[in-house]
Amino acid sequence: PKTERALREAGVDFKVVNMDTGEFIDGKKVTVKGEPFLSFPDAETGFRGYMVWIGQNMPRALNATDGVNYLEILKELNYATDPNYVKNNLSRAKAAGREVK
Repeated sequence: PKTERALREAGVDFKVVNMDTGEFIDGKKVTVKGEPFLSFPDAETGFRGYMVWIGQNMPRALNATDGVNYLEILKELNYATDPNYVKNNLSRAKAAGREVK
């Protein structure tokens, strides 16, 4: 609701879609059915929407000192439930030739 209002005010085109997602609950990976996600028509709009979302929900992350610190802050703020969120993202980035420092 507040994020959707902020997206509309920022002129970001989006829709809300429900998707199943894998989450870690009590240390076990489970599938959560029908979680709401924001969907955007293209990558540029998605990035703008992501920045609005972060600004609304996790503004502290915008003060990160570097990419690794950004991921650590997101994990601290429960952006992801995967206990290996930071490590996994760093590994994926490195494998893609875009190492995060």
